[in-house]
Amino acid sequence: LSSVGTLLGLNVSNEDLVYQVSQVEQVLTTGGGWQDQVGAIYGGFKIAQSPSSLPLRVSVTTTSLSDDFYAAFEKRTFVVYTGQQRLAKNTLINALRKCALMPAEDVTTGNSTVSKLIQGALRGFDILKSVELSQPPQDYDEVLDNLAAVLDEYWSLKKEMAAGSEPSYMKEILDSMRPLASGLSLCGAGAGGYAVVILKRSANRKELEECVEGINRSTAMMTEGRADRDHLSVHSVVVDRIGIETVSFTDCDQ
Repeated sequence: LSSVGTLLGLNVSNEDLVYQVSQVEQVLTTGGGWQDQVGAIYGGFKIAQSPSSLPLRVSVTTTSLSDDFYAAFEKRTFVVYTGQQRLAKNTLINALRKCALMPAEDVTTGNSTVSKLIQGALRGFDILKSVELSQPPQDYDEVLDNLAAVLDEYWSLKKEMAAGSEPSYMKEILDSMRPLASGLSLCGAGAGGYAVVILKRSANRKELEECVEGINRSTAMMTEGRADRDHLSVHSVVVDRIGIETVSFTDCDQ
């Protein structure tokens, strides 16, 4: 959409892109929210909020964090490919049905799952903003431990909100990695199914890879060598600090 806008000579803002992508998703009947496009369009760590009104308007507040913090985050944070895809549309429908069945006062009170999810997001962003504003720099390991706790709480609330978010096989995988993790969660439903893990201070990538390889061996034994499930694998995380960029070329050779 950004490229099409550029080709047509239109000035498409990031806010416009978030809204337009949401419209395309509705036309395609895939449902979905705006979190994926916000994550891709805006670089770095950010928080996004929208009022309960139409037309949809999403406000995004970004952070400006040091290279040292990003290095600390990327040292302890990994994604694990699970190969266990879940259909986002089904997860969304389950969440919406549960929300629709709640009494209105339960949705807006501080004790509801929805309110706790909002509070967790705000708390996580406050942790990051405190790093941005801190002079001298904070203990990054302590910051990451606090973020990991927010991630853990998010995953617990997500399971309350959307039934079926954690299939039994996925629970076994997460439970196996838990001794190494300060916090973990499944990511969005797409991309083949990934889990995100923030390691404990005392753990390292090699230990996580050994844990994952143990899961692979166990799975191979249970399936007697059949390729019923993809092998799990560990991957580094690099935070995109820039976000989406549309580049125009005036020379075809470029």
